[in-house]
Amino acid sequence: MKPLRINIDSYFEKECGAALARCVSARPPKTLWHYTDGRGVEGIVRTNEFWGTEAYYLNDRSEFATARNQISDVYSRFPSGEREKLMPFLENYHDRQRTCHEGGWTAFVVSFSAAEDLLSQWGYGGGNAYSLGFDATKLEQVDQGWRLMPVIYKSEVHEQLIREYFQIALRAFDEFSSAGKPGEVKTAIQDQLMSHMIQITPILKNSSFEREEEFRLILDARAPFHKRQLGYRQGAFCLIPYAIYRVSPLLPLTSVYFGPTPLPWEKRRALYILLMHFKQFEAAEDIRCSKVPLRAGGV
Repeated sequence: MKPLRINIDSYFEKECGAALARCVSARPPKTLWHYTDGRGVEGIVRTNEFWGTEAYYLNDRSEFATARNQISDVYSRFPSGEREKLMPFLENYHDRQRTCHEGGWTAFVVSFSAAEDLLSQWGYGGGNAYSLGFDATKLEQVDQGWRLMPVIYKSEVHEQLIREYFQIALRAFDEFSSAGKPGEVKTAIQDQLMSHMIQITPILKNSSFEREEEFRLILDARAPFHKRQLGYRQGAFCLIPYAIYRVSPLLPLTSVYFGPTPLPWEKRRALYILLMHFKQFEAAEDIRCSKVPLRAGGV
């Protein structure tokens, strides 16, 4: 990598990291919960793997559209002179974002919640849902390009973070304008702005989801596809790409909830056998049934 690129990359990493720290203050609780179905429980426990879904295939398909609209809205409120300076970074924004994704710049996401027994989540497994409790301090220590981040629900904080990223790009253009050829400087800054915007997109969520108290394990957006460990699962209408994060020797699994069921004894027993089989002894001693009442026909 050329020295100019290295310097611009380091500048954005430092400045965007500081902006993110100013906007995100939420800390994870002691335990974070991952909701999944029976197949997911068996796969996670058997393989010690998390599967991070490619962000375009998350359940809420409006997330990227929400972020794009907010980015455009924040940009429109900059003074005209600054909008002119930002234009090189935003020119053909939607095409540029698609190009980044096709080139391998995207985000892969594993979702967790601070709430262990959330009514809205129990429908996920079609009557066979589980909530896996993980030691959050160990999730924060993950590597391989993954990072644990809290979801931001307040639109004013979304706008603040986006605004700060634009301001960082403006300062970078001023600082590095004489450090290389104008076209090279413009491209390097535009790449970094796009990369960091894509990285925060999965944590900008509509306030209507605030009760989920979500945290997300997110894979760095900049690694090209051919350098990732990827898999593909069958969705309802298409294949769904996912990135694999393997924990060794064991996942930091501490407890398990199972959703409302007419067969609590059978469900607890099956979970106990599964967890003991794969040496998840701590979790096997803390299996609980949801306190949400069972309704006729489902949750």
